[in-house]
Amino acid sequence: MRTRTFVKQEFLNPNPITNNNMNPIMQRSISLFILISFLGFLSNSLPAQSRISGIVQDAEGVGIERANVLLLNTDSTFVRGGAAGEQGRFRFDRIKVGSYLIKASYVGHPDVYTPVFDVVSNKDVELDPISLIGGITLDGGTVTRTRPLYVPKIDRLVINITSSVIFKGTTVLDVLEGTQGIFIDRQNNRISLMGKDGVNVMENGKLRYMPVSALLQYLNGISSDNVERIELITTPPAKFDAEGDAGYINIVLKKRPDEGLNGCLLYTSPSPRDRG
Repeated sequence: MRTRTFVKQEFLNPNPITNNNMNPIMQRSISLFILISFLGFLSNSLPAQSRISGIVQDAEGVGIERANVLLLNTDSTFVRGGAAGEQGRFRFDRIKVGSYLIKASYVGHPDVYTPVFDVVSNKDVELDPISLIGGITLDGGTVTRTRPLYVPKIDRLVINITSSVIFKGTTVLDVLEGTQGIFIDRQNNRISLMGKDGVNVMENGKLRYMPVSALLQYLNGISSDNVERIELITTPPAKFDAEGDAGYINIVLKKRPDEGLNGCLLYTSPSPRDRG
């Protein structure tokens, strides 16, 4: 009996391309192709985000520094907020695709809303100048002034939570996420202030020492309804801990009506014998 033996044949390239005999130009071309492919994949996997910028000015076209600027959804819900800087300029980073409008305000001027505008994928938006025209004057009346929501100071930005109902039902973490200059990354447990990590958090001036992951949960558990103001301290005073070079977030809670009344008043009625 004859036995047949089957031999598997492999067809190999007689001139395989290896790193040793590959043309340098071809090596660079392949590397460039791989890099472009990776960047394309990365850009498609990341959520499209854009920047919105503009200027707030008065009737004469002069920029209004410290004007409050709010980025709102079309249903007027809060997205981002802050105060205009030098020459009245403002900027909102990392804005997702969608439709928005801007509300601008300044003491002594009526609030102004922009028309609705769209943010498309990875395209920055430069808005037309927002003009706050005219002031509020009342003959023989009383003007009730409320504190601005955002008040820039030399060393900090103060967010007066009680000055607006826009934060009602939110948490402190929601407020911080919506404030320009603060970056919150819940997934990677990161809090940065003006681009600096390692921010310290205080409650009524007392430091809260805990990991960032626990800190995020803590901030997410504080209702804005219980907060009077939040201070973003970018230039800490000398009395603060030297480790707080990245800045401080100070949460000032509202005072409870019964706070400070912890004494006990005891009254004993005299017996009939003592009164006799």
